[in-house]
Amino acid sequence: MDQSTRHSFSVAAVLRWILVLPAAIVAMVLATVVLHLVITHSFGPDSTIELSRDSQEWVERLFTGLVSGFAFVYGGASVAPRRRVPCAVTLTAFSVLALVGSLIYIATTGRLILGSPARSAASIMLVSTCKSD
Repeated sequence: MDQSTRHSFSVAAVLRWILVLPAAIVAMVLATVVLHLVITHSFGPDSTIELSRDSQEWVERLFTGLVSGFAFVYGGASVAPRRRVPCAVTLTAFSVLALVGSLIYIATTGRLILGSPARSAASIMLVSTCKSD
């Protein structure tokens, strides 16, 4: 086997490797948008199960981490031209690093990055526990 065939690569394969991370991010954003639309239409005023806006936000926050994480890993790994399992493991590691970084930020500053939704969820829980007394 000569040197040129051992290190041969196609332009399409190189482009696909370059697009792994952008595809993962786009898949994550699209999955989050689709989740929002599904929850809004499934639990809206004209649906069979009607939830308040605050409850819809709570359900959306509950499932966003799962859906967006899955879409990030699946979307990126599906674009990779080969070695998809190691690519999925690497993308999962990126997700875990982002989670750890977020937790460190919260622990050191005492603030959530998206503070107002969390405060509203905490106030909703506080109000609901006060009403039940």
